[in-house]
Amino acid sequence: MKKKIDWLAVVIVALSLGNLGSAGKLSAQEFSADATLRFESEYVFRGDYLDGPSLQPSLDLGYGNAYAGVWTSQGLEADRGDVNEIDYYAGYTFDVSDMVDLDVGGTVYHFPEAASDSNFDYEPFIGIALDTLLNPSLYGYYVFGEDPENDFFSLIGSVGHSFDLSPYTVEGLSFDVEAFGGSTEDFGGTRYLYYGASGDFVYKINEVSDASIGVRVTDVDEDEVSRAALWWGTSISFHF
Repeated sequence: MKKKIDWLAVVIVALSLGNLGSAGKLSAQEFSADATLRFESEYVFRGDYLDGPSLQPSLDLGYGNAYAGVWTSQGLEADRGDVNEIDYYAGYTFDVSDMVDLDVGGTVYHFPEAASDSNFDYEPFIGIALDTLLNPSLYGYYVFGEDPENDFFSLIGSVGHSFDLSPYTVEGLSFDVEAFGGSTEDFGGTRYLYYGASGDFVYKINEVSDASIGVRVTDVDEDEVSRAALWWGTSISFHF
């Protein structure tokens, strides 16, 4: 079973990057790379608390409408090494129209220090994003692994906006806000809702780098029980 799933992950990545084979038609300006080092006082994923203070570096590569990258969360608490995580992802964005993008791809979740043999999860996804007021988006995710009983589906919608503060403060400063809501349901019928928001001050250091700091809040409704979380994060990014 594991061998079959590993091959499926390879196929997802290969299909997502298939357009790179014809990249000769694209100029060097179509290539992009982003490196980010982030610190989060808590690691909360889709409303679920996973870890405490964490370093979360990432590397994103793009060519034309294709993209791929790696992201990791490394906990800073010595007794929490089993939740360290490395994610590999790839996808392709289709320009449906001037205002509509269709995003298709997949993610491989790797938990290298997990106690069980099932330390890989796989997640194909599809989403639609609108280039209009508040930049709304809606994504569907299906997560599966070696145990079908742990498979689940998530539907997440979000809106966001960047407020330029340069005219009122210093050049290159903005305040970026995002709000989201989602639903996750497994095949056993367990379902929970989650929602949250974030606000970050982002300062453009120069043409290739920026830094941010902000707060996040999320809440989960599961079996009529609310689980709220409030934490903060900061990052520095380089763009090439």
